[in-house]
Amino acid sequence: MKKLIIVCLCISSIQILQAQEKIELTKTDLFTLSRLPASHQLSLMGISIGDSLDKAIKKLGKSKKDIRIDGTNQILDYGDEYCRYVSRDNKVITSIIIFPNFKDKMVGKTSEFFGLMSPERMKKFLSQYIGGPEYIYELDVMGWFSFIYSSGLAFRKFGDENAIAIEDQVGIDREINDPNTKKIDDYDKPIKKPGVSSSAGFRNALWGMTKDQARKTESSEFIKETRLEGDLAGLDLLTYKTDALGMNSFIVYYFAGDALTRARYLITESHSNYNLYIRDYDKIKGQLTERYGAPARDQKIWSNELFKGNPAQYGLAIASGHVTYVAEWYPTETSIQLLMRGDNFEVNIHVEYMGEKFAEYEKDFIKRSKDRIW
Repeated sequence: MKKLIIVCLCISSIQILQAQEKIELTKTDLFTLSRLPASHQLSLMGISIGDSLDKAIKKLGKSKKDIRIDGTNQILDYGDEYCRYVSRDNKVITSIIIFPNFKDKMVGKTSEFFGLMSPERMKKFLSQYIGGPEYIYELDVMGWFSFIYSSGLAFRKFGDENAIAIEDQVGIDREINDPNTKKIDDYDKPIKKPGVSSSAGFRNALWGMTKDQARKTESSEFIKETRLEGDLAGLDLLTYKTDALGMNSFIVYYFAGDALTRARYLITESHSNYNLYIRDYDKIKGQLTERYGAPARDQKIWSNELFKGNPAQYGLAIASGHVTYVAEWYPTETSIQLLMRGDNFEVNIHVEYMGEKFAEYEKDFIKRSKDRIW
């Protein structure tokens, strides 16, 4: 039977268990590490921070060909991204990173510490379970960031992946002293909700209106009310059916904390000839230009230039995801974006309206919706 490698983090030591069944690892077990001295040795798969890179290669049954170079780091991956060993100088292991796939081998509340990638959740969690953070710093460099807590323990995000990193204090100190690193003092105060706009909005609704108020302004056929997850988590939607732009479409109103913050027309026209989507896009762009003037931005963004020199194939290029059409306008208190893009030979066109005074409020609301403490 295939053995699972399970990490058990304890107050006085870190043990490696081989088990046929899942075990439970509590939050306190992990965070006790942050109370230990910086010299404490983490051992994962029999490899500790401070061990030579050569020893790690041998212990994991790897070769030097398996080492990846990332900037000044030498990286050795193990298993299905369960853990990663990092050496800054090609001599010793300075960081051991545990990825989400590893936590899938555990049960109970273990996985929750992989959701602590925001200052709000970290501060509440650490205050609740450890009595308050000694320090929390945020490092944001080239799209990835790290939250560092106390001696040797860091929370990291690689793209969309969360991870826990146990590091030597030299690495922690280097990051804290990095000019891109800032200390996180107070993320607890939410951004205040702006008042209802006096004139700007979408259709007959004003930015900041409640759902009940917006409903009273809309006469199109009501379809449904939903709440979003994912990138726009926590936003409530009211969806209607219309032909307001001269083609079949949905109207969608977006509410953050029962305040109208954005809205969209989602075009539902379907064509077998992909070039007809370009006709629809140009028609909508003409209507918006007539009302708001020339767009502030008007672009075709090519990710694959296979059809770029052949306008007759632009419809196919859109459906294939090779090119995205975008145009933007900025009337008073509102930003408008017309977007056409495709994926897997399906073409989507929408017009999004955003209340500019509500942009930061909505962003903060979504972040807090994702970060609610369990």
